[in-house]
This record gives sequence, C-alpha cells and structure tokens, in this order.
Amino acid sequence: MELDEVDVKIIRTLVRDGRASYSYISKEVGLSDVAVKKRVERLMREGVIRKIGAVLDPRGIGYKYVLFLFVRAEPQYFDHIMREVLRLPGCVEGHVVVGEYPLIFKCFSPSVEEMKKVVEVLSSLRGVLDIKSAVSLKTEERELSLPAKVLQGIL
Repeated sequence: MELDEVDVKIIRTLVRDGRASYSYISKEVGLSDVAVKKRVERLMREGVIRKIGAVLDPRGIGYKYVLFLFVRAEPQYFDHIMREVLRLPGCVEGHVVVGEYPLIFKCFSPSVEEMKKVVEVLSSLRGVLDIKSAVSLKTEERELSLPAKVLQGIL
C-alpha cells in the first residue's frame, strides 16, 4: 500500500499518542474528522496499522524479568511449539529465524520460579530438541516510527 503525506502524519500522531481523537488528528492534518476516521480504518484494513492501544511497562505490572528462549526443534513441530508457548502467561513474542536455534521467544516473568515453569513446559513439548535461555539485564527501546525509505518516497 502506498502512503501519502497525510497518512504519514496520521500514523505519526497515533504512534505518539494512541488516544488522540479523530478531532485532534483532523486539526493536525487538515482534514475533517470523518475523513481521518476513514483513513485510519483503511490503514487498519490494509494492515498498515495492526492495532492502537497502550504500551505497558512489564515492570509496572509485576513482571521484573525479561527471558529470551532459543529453541532447537524439529521443523514439523514449529507451529505447535509456537502456539503452545504463546499461550503461556507472560510469553509475548515468538519468531522463526534462520540459525541453529530457529525458534526464539520473548517472555516476561515475575519471578525465577515462574521462569523455571516456562522452561519446564517448553522442554516437555513434542519436537523440542534443545533450549538455551538468556535473562535480559537491561532493555533499551526506541519509539517505532516509519522507516526512512517510506518517508523518502512521500516527502
């Protein structure tokens, strides 16, 4: 989907503040509330915007550990393992990658005991051959914005 300058302004506004009203955004971009609403709906329908919501700090809700799990598994079980792990409390991301450990999971945990439970469940799943884990000591994040390539095509 091609984005125009107005789409980019709408997206930037929503990334900065997901609670921004259509009325507020309309003033920012110079369109009516209805036109902004239609554009946001189109951006969602086209898959540019997956969802709009709050970004939580896991520590603020009691999850003080970030655990990464690297899983070597039989390829025919990847989908099964992915579904089962992402059902576990605190497991928020799963990736299939190229490499020795083709499944990577990111989980939040309130305690070492809970991390052990996640690893125990994961190790009991059919097709899992080996697991490596890493606990994050520090997290740095940056705000998600539009890639420069997209912006260069518009501006």
